[in-house]
Amino acid sequence: MKIQKDKSDYLSPVLVKELRQGLRSKVFTGWFLLTQILMIGTVIMGLIAVNAGKSTEGYNGLFWSMVGLLLLFVLPGRGIHSISREVEQNTMELVMLTRLTAWRIVFGKWLSYGSQILLLFSSILPYFILRYYLGGINLLADFKIFAILLILSMLFTSMAIAQSAYVSKTKSKRSSSRVSQVVGSIIFFYFLMMILGQMRIFRRMPKVDSDLILFLMIFCPLLIVFMLTIGASKIAPHAENYSARKRWIGFAFLLVCALLFLTDLEKNIVLGCTVVPMLIIWVEAITEDIKMIPSISQNLLTGNRLIKRLRFLFYPGWCSGLLYFVTTLIILQALTGMKYPDSENMLAHFVAIIGTIIMPLALVTLCFPSKKSIYKFYWIIQVCVLILVVILLAAKDEVDSKIMDYIYLLPSAALFTWEKRGMVIPEMTMPLSTTIICILILAPKVKKNIQKIREIELNLEQNKILTPEPLNLEPPNP
Repeated sequence: MKIQKDKSDYLSPVLVKELRQGLRSKVFTGWFLLTQILMIGTVIMGLIAVNAGKSTEGYNGLFWSMVGLLLLFVLPGRGIHSISREVEQNTMELVMLTRLTAWRIVFGKWLSYGSQILLLFSSILPYFILRYYLGGINLLADFKIFAILLILSMLFTSMAIAQSAYVSKTKSKRSSSRVSQVVGSIIFFYFLMMILGQMRIFRRMPKVDSDLILFLMIFCPLLIVFMLTIGASKIAPHAENYSARKRWIGFAFLLVCALLFLTDLEKNIVLGCTVVPMLIIWVEAITEDIKMIPSISQNLLTGNRLIKRLRFLFYPGWCSGLLYFVTTLIILQALTGMKYPDSENMLAHFVAIIGTIIMPLALVTLCFPSKKSIYKFYWIIQVCVLILVVILLAAKDEVDSKIMDYIYLLPSAALFTWEKRGMVIPEMTMPLSTTIICILILAPKVKKNIQKIREIELNLEQNKILTPEPLNLEPPNP
């Protein structure tokens, strides 16, 4: 007898599990009921204001404030514990024993939260349409705002899941998890306030341009894929090369940036939305642990010609990440230079960025050559240097001028002052000297790493793993 499958069997098991648990949770039920009560109250107050002949502008602001709070804060914030909860409850190992990949696990969680967002979004639509009958409402403009809020809600949910994966890596101490949550929350709300500052949602009804929606429809899906890839890379086994996926996404960001430069969109916004994820990719690339795994070399060598020629940019580890960082920074600077040909001191900016990014890496490899994990040391040095630069620049008038002459040996100091005024030649030579010294420190280690990779590739070729001989199953001729 044929066993009839349930409809949920055709969906991802992670999606079914998370969706069932999410809909039954007290958080979702409480916010769902609270949202309905608040929406009913807002509509009733609007009807009273209309009957009294008063303006409904204040109630419209209250309506959008509640919708923005729900879609941009409450619902995405539920994903902060999505992966760390699995680690704390010791269920991640059981999930990884199945045939589900790390990407399917993370994507299933995001799809579950996205489905709950769509459910609450659909419950708000009747009140949204009811406001139209109160008068003074542009229905088309409001639908555009709803679309933008929905896209941003999906994006912030993916950011919360990616941050949760970072928390799951610090499972030894609860304090480390709390610190990671605080840092991730600060970054999350920084992005939120930056975007809301452009949209001006809570000040008045914004005039939404179709170009803005097109921009979000192009950039946000790429950002969502990038954030989910970060989350998957933190729980995936070492044999899965998620470093290559993140770096290919970086090339996709550069391609989208080049295409959007041809449109009428604000170039500073396009450049800013490209630089921020590229910074994350760069820091991820140059702080990765070096992993010499033959299967990764096999996959890169058996790819197409483009992957074979660029394979040294996609190996896990900071050595290949350094090559990737310099390559993509050159491409980004070229795009910026073509779009802003009159921009001064482009070379100084280029040198200052390289020095700011790689100086902590050079100090870590020089002071701790036997350390395999350099992520924490990199950030400790980077934060200390940035704090020192900010303090010295803030107290520039009170510090001895002879000491201030040497502050530009720190490339980050040159990067800060570059935006305010042009850099003279002595100031340019100092960050350039520091950057060259850092490159000389890192170059031998990168060369040694490439030699080890070539040895692994040579062993694979000698063992005929790459091109195994096909079996001859034909019978011999008589």
